[in-house]
Amino acid sequence: MSKTALITGAADGIGKAAALRLAKEGYNIALHIHRDKSMDRAVETVRECKISGAPDTCILTGDLSDKKKCEEAVYETAERIGGPDILINNAGLVRFLPLDKTSEEIFRLVMGSCFDSTFFMTQAAVPYMKKKKWGRIINITSLSSKTGVRGLTAYTAAKGAAESFSRSAALELAQYGITVNCISPGFVMTSWAKQMTEATIKAREAEIPLGRFASPDDIAAAAAFFASEDSSYITGKTLEVTGGLQ
Repeated sequence: MSKTALITGAADGIGKAAALRLAKEGYNIALHIHRDKSMDRAVETVRECKISGAPDTCILTGDLSDKKKCEEAVYETAERIGGPDILINNAGLVRFLPLDKTSEEIFRLVMGSCFDSTFFMTQAAVPYMKKKKWGRIINITSLSSKTGVRGLTAYTAAKGAAESFSRSAALELAQYGITVNCISPGFVMTSWAKQMTEATIKAREAEIPLGRFASPDDIAAAAAFFASEDSSYITGKTLEVTGGLQ
């Protein structure tokens, strides 16, 4: 029976790329999107996953900053295509604001999307993985949590929290054959990056030793590694996929 991968933030970008990569490797794919307005993109991604080789697929929606919605998403995945063997926590949003202009509402919004979702989705998925004595939890974080970025205090705090959480969760879950690791991208050519001016992109590329932004496929390749048996002796670690950016 095929393993099931549940991917959050899967409408496009890194989430979509991870879904397509794992589909090619024969996993069932559950795509989670935050809002119904992303449904058209999710439906297209499901179509592409099926063409790529996913035996079964489903689409889930809901606000993952809500613990109950996370539990519902995991339960629905289990009912429709099997309890998740692999969980990729990729959901998140960015809000550029100076520290003293970041309202409590924005802070809670960013933390909820980037960290609360990771915590609650992991909590919900772990019981299914424990039963199988096997599981892969892969959390997409950000190099910015290490370097800091002006205007991203809430975001970097949330991604840093996700990495700290992952190290502790890895210690707790190792006895059940469940690994927990992070992928920390640098600059990735997603829809967000494409909003930058050409001059800004060139300036950022000049900072990267390999001279280019990552593609979503670069991050998906790292996720496929952590999902595989090849990574079975790695847990509690963060892999920086940054093109050499420190």
